[in-house]
Parts: sequence; C-alpha cells; structure tokens
Amino acid sequence: MAALRVRGLSVAGERTRRFFEELRRRKVPRVAVVYAAAGWVLTEVASTVFPALMLPGWTVTLVVILMILGFPLAIILTWVFDITPTGIERTAELAESDAEDTGSPATTRPGYPPTIDAAVASVAVLPFDNLGPAGGHAVLANGIATEIHSTLNKMHRIRVAPRRSSFRLAAGDDTVEEIARALNVRYILSGSLMRDGDRIRVIAELDDAIEGSQIWSEKYERGLDHLLAVQAEIADAVVAAFGGERQRAEIQRAHMQPTKNLDAWSLVQKARHYILNYSRRSLDEAQSLLLQGIELDPDYAAAHAALGSVLAERILNGFSDAPQEDCERAIKAIQCARSLASHDAFVLKLSGMVWAICGDPIQSIHSLRASVELAPFDFGAWGYFGWPLVARGTAEDLEEVHKIIDRLLNIAAEHSGVPYWLLHKSAAHVCQDELQQAADIAGQALDKHGELSWIWIHHANVLGLMDQFEDAQASAGRAAQVNSAMTPAHYAARVRAMGGSAETISKRIDGLVAAGLLGVS
Repeated sequence: MAALRVRGLSVAGERTRRFFEELRRRKVPRVAVVYAAAGWVLTEVASTVFPALMLPGWTVTLVVILMILGFPLAIILTWVFDITPTGIERTAELAESDAEDTGSPATTRPGYPPTIDAAVASVAVLPFDNLGPAGGHAVLANGIATEIHSTLNKMHRIRVAPRRSSFRLAAGDDTVEEIARALNVRYILSGSLMRDGDRIRVIAELDDAIEGSQIWSEKYERGLDHLLAVQAEIADAVVAAFGGERQRAEIQRAHMQPTKNLDAWSLVQKARHYILNYSRRSLDEAQSLLLQGIELDPDYAAAHAALGSVLAERILNGFSDAPQEDCERAIKAIQCARSLASHDAFVLKLSGMVWAICGDPIQSIHSLRASVELAPFDFGAWGYFGWPLVARGTAEDLEEVHKIIDRLLNIAAEHSGVPYWLLHKSAAHVCQDELQQAADIAGQALDKHGELSWIWIHHANVLGLMDQFEDAQASAGRAAQVNSAMTPAHYAARVRAMGGSAETISKRIDGLVAAGLLGVS
C-alpha cells in the first residue's frame, strides 16, 4: 500500500511538472505578469484621471471589474493561440502520447511523429559553394550549412529535409525545383563562402521552390572569427521568414550553447563528416577529431554528445576492444553534454542513442522523448526509438515500433535512416514470431543499403529461425565481408547488453544458434 501511495505521488508529481512546463511553453506566466502590470497601471491612471474629468466614482470600479473579468480570457487566449507574422494561429500541441510518462515500462510511450502538414514550413539546406581554392575551404563551407541545418532542425514546427539527402541531391545536376520536389519541401536555403586571408564573404539565399521566387538574400562580409555569428544570423533570418513569436524564442534557445572557438567548431564539422561512414577508420578519425575539439573547448556540448555517439557506434559495430569501458566513457560524455545543454534536442537525441546501445532502454526512451518534444520533425530521433523499444520488447513496445516506423516511412521515405528503421520493424516482427514479415522487411532494408553489417547478421538470425540454414550462413558471411568484426558472437553479446527479457533476447539470437553460427550459451 505504501509503495502504491509513493507511486501515485510520483505520477502526480510528473503530471504537475509537465503541466507547468506546458504553461511556460505557451507563455502563460509571461502574459499573466504583463496583464497584471498593465491592469495596475490602468487602474492607477483611472483613479487619478477620472475624478479630474468629473466622472462618477463607479467608473473606476468598472475599470477594476473589467480588468478582473478580462484576466481569465487573456489566459485562455494565450493558451490556445500564438501570434505570428502571417496572423494568429493555434498553438501546436506536443507530440501525442497514449499515456502520461510516469517512468514505468508500460507508460513511457513516445507518441508518434507529426504529419507533414503540421509544420509551418519545410526547408532543405544545401551545402554552401566553396568559392575559394578547390577543396581549400570546403570544411568551412560545408560546416556552416551543416550547423544551420542542425539549428533549424531544433525548431518545433519547421520540418528540415535530411542533411545527407540534401547534400547528395545538391551534388547532382538537379534544379532547385527538382531538389525541392524530391525532398518534399517548399523552401531551399543555399549559399556560398569565400575566404580571403582573415576575411570571409558569405552569401545566403532562401528560395520558394513552388512559387519560383526568392524570399530572402543577404551578403555577410566579416572577419573569419565572426563565421559562427554569421551562421547564427542566417538561421535567425530563415526562422524570421517563417515567422512566429514561438519560433523566434526557440531559435534563441538553439543558440544557447555554441562554441566560440572556431578551431573546435571546425574539428567537430570534420568529425561529423566521418561519423556516418560507420567504418573503423572513419569512427577512429571522428573520435580523434572530437577529442581535439573538446580539448580546445571543454564546454562544447555538441562535441561531447557526438563523442558519446561515436563511442557507441564503435561498440555496436565491433570496433571497440573494451566495450564496457567505452560504454562508461560514452555515458560520461553524454552526461557532460547534458550538464552543459540540458534542453538541447541534438544532445538529447544522441543521449538516447547512447543509453540504448549501452543497455538502459528506460533512460533512452526518456531522452528521446524529451528530444522529439523539443524538435518533433527530427525524424532521425524518432527512428532511434526502435533500439530501446525492441530491446525492452513488451507487446506494447513492439506495436509502438510498428506505428512509429510506419509513420516515418509514410512521411520521410527518402530519409537516410530508412534502412535502420526497417531493421527495427523487422526485429519487432521477430519478437512477435512473425518471421516471414521479418525476413521480407530485412530484405527491403538490405536493398536500401547493402553495406550495413548489423542488418546482415540480423537477417541471418531471421533465416535461421525459419530453418533456412544455408541462406542464414550466406547472410552471416556477407556481414563478415562488409565488416569482419560483425561476428555472430559479437552480435549476440550486443543484443544481450542492450537489455530486455530473456525471451526477447532469445528470439533475436536463436536463429544464429540453429544455423550453427553461434554456440549455445
């Protein structure tokens, strides 16, 4: 009984906390203070001026009564509506959820990705052209576009096309209109950078690809040490074009934890280029660059978060010689990042990924949920939910995986995360004993990206569960060709380390045992 009372208090406390967070998000306290101050001033003016005008005494009382009656109306309107440059709009709801987040496995439901039409604007950020020596300043040009993409991606109602897809299309011969159509966005942000000694010239422009018109363009000529300020100004200008008091407040929050060290920033941009290759050499190089960046600026939250994610990727792909020690280092890195930027969507997203790989699905879901509440159109963060939900493996979790992934595939089919989204959906089918569906979807994932060794070894497990032992051995062999460290033994060790019930773990590795690829543990 006492435990139930404590649990009830904790649930009530969590609901109260979330209610007050929602009040702050909708600016209700600010309006209440401004209204009270204005009411007091108006009452004082009425008390002084009305007698001088020989108005009846009851008119001052009327002013006071009207101010009191208007207060709840002002609060209700503030809760419901947001004022934007394009007019008054209803305030967007947070991501829907089936239940309150009380911390228990049954109720930490992440909700669902928002539909495309819920965004006030959709934009693709293309790599900026390097107008200097060939390759000489490409890191600066690409880095500024990457940083603007990351900043805009933290906005609550702005949908930003995936960076990798945008950069890939920009490298071809497609027109702005064709790129926008392929990425399903309306606006395109592009630009150029030229460096001349310690001076830079950055030109940025925002185009409406549907109307075929230019929305905004600006040229920035500054000293090199002002490059990061220029990046922030461009992001501010884009958000201002899309409008909304809320968006302007969010862009300020997104700028709260930048580095002022240009060298540290450049190192992190180089590291981000390497991270997504998933090879041992690339991840080693990324780790080295991030450590250098942190040494230059120990308070660079994004660098610590990225380091945590690199360490987790090394563990996942079998490149770590000491997985337990690297997990501890990864957790320490994300904890440092969160101490520096506790409400940064990027930091929370990578924290969720690290917790999932290092075996704490509850912490992972909490971090990812906080991330998508801040940035609901960060579809990469939504995709990360597959790791902890499949690991935890309850019936509700597995259904949640299907709902999230199905929504993602429907609204972001060209996202670079699609192969992993399909992996999570396939793994959920395995845990539900739906093996043919699991095999079909794993095959689709491999068709999308045939160089992801984790998906190949998962595919081998599915085939083993279906008694297709030769095909299972062939898939395991393909995994080894892609990545020699991705052995069945490593895969099984990582599945166990991610947590979950014995039954869930068994379903995820027993096919490898049946195919003779893994010994009975």
